Amino acid sequence: MKLKTTSLLQIVALILVISPLTLPAQVRDIVPLQSGWKFITGDNLEYAAPGFDDSRWQAIRVDESWDPQGFEKLDGFAWYRIKVVIPSSLKAAAHLKDGLRVFLGKINNFDQSFLNGRLIGMNGSAAAGNEPLDDAFTKADNNTYEKDRIYVLPVDDPPILWDKENVIAVRVFDAGGLGGMYSGDGGLRRAGSGACTAATAACAWSPSPIISPRTPPPGLSSSAAGRLPSRSWSITRRRFTL
Repeated sequence: MKLKTTSLLQIVALILVISPLTLPAQVRDIVPLQSGWKFITGDNLEYAAPGFDDSRWQAIRVDESWDPQGFEKLDGFAWYRIKVVIPSSLKAAAHLKDGLRVFLGKINNFDQSFLNGRLIGMNGSAAAGNEPLDDAFTKADNNTYEKDRIYVLPVDDPPILWDKENVIAVRVFDAGGLGGMYSGDGGLRRAGSGACTAATAACAWSPSPIISPRTPPPGLSSSAAGRLPSRSWSITRRRFTL
């Protein structure tokens, strides 16, 4: 019996040693985005700029809408930002046709999402490269809140700063009812590392102009220069169940 127990312990120890080299290969392919987000109400395109100072923004969770987090009466615009180091191991593991998936989960209702100041997608579709940075994205189907936000970038995309700090900024517009990021299952992952679904968090192109605090966003006059008026609507609320 003692011999069998010893052998069993040796087998368990061997599994523990080997498993980090095998089983977590899929886990190592994921950079989670479930925590570390900051939040502010209103709208200003300067918030997309990686150098923008968000030190006074409020921390917020993305596993539930902003309503139960102190913003029950908020409808309209708000922004989320997160800073994350993207490891070059994701690039090294990618195959020729792979890219980087930015998976942001579900957002209620509409979004424009930026990486280091560049628009990478909106309402779950990749950026074509010529979209105006205006309010047109808020006119999409309200059912967009049910859609996973998955934006794929090639590994040689210049906005990706490998092994350095990157800034993901999400411009959100809530048309009424619950608002904001709410599924809490976001992450960065190489595109060829498996099916990209909210359940597995497997997720994260065309070049768009990069926003910086010193460069006026496209379509704005130099006087506007990224200083869109801060807006926060309080309208008749339409509650619905997610």
